[in-house]
Amino acid sequence: MEVITKSVLAETLKNRGTFDTKDVPERQGVNPQTGESVTIAAPKLWKTYRRAAMMTVDEAKRELHYVRSLDKALKSAEDEISRYRSDIYSLQATDYSKDKVQTFSHSDLSDKICRLTELKYKADRLWDRLIDERTRVILKIRQLDKPIYQSLLIEYYICGKTWGQVCVALSYSWKQIHRLHAKALECYGKIEDDIE
Repeated sequence: MEVITKSVLAETLKNRGTFDTKDVPERQGVNPQTGESVTIAAPKLWKTYRRAAMMTVDEAKRELHYVRSLDKALKSAEDEISRYRSDIYSLQATDYSKDKVQTFSHSDLSDKICRLTELKYKADRLWDRLIDERTRVILKIRQLDKPIYQSLLIEYYICGKTWGQVCVALSYSWKQIHRLHAKALECYGKIEDDIE
């Protein structure tokens, strides 16, 4: 039965990575109700999950584009926060010394403050996700053998530069940059992403 289970598991997880098991020895414990000493059986734990080493070029590109899109989403959220903050500062307080009725209501201000708080929370979550993803991707990029591949991927995907800006920064032609980009993605896809 154990052999069948292992072969089914191996077939199910094919091209998805490797799982290692960790043997834990049996240990002594105490029954909380009776206070008696009991022996706890040795469990077999999953030790690590290692992602498959080979990624297609499209998967590598999608992973890198995700970081770039998070950065754009964060900039958009920060622009919206700035607009709401500006709107709140432009609202005038009620002046009771004048007889005319103000068109401003207190609910307008409180609604805008609530919306601003929600946007700040959303931006904070985006920041956390961006930092985690950016750190993970940079660690993988730094494992590439050729510094030009590292520079190219960081300039475009991490720094958010356009292809024209990348060409100028690295002193390569458009055609050369795209040829190097294809090779860099291929090499990036071969890097293992360890998850402990």
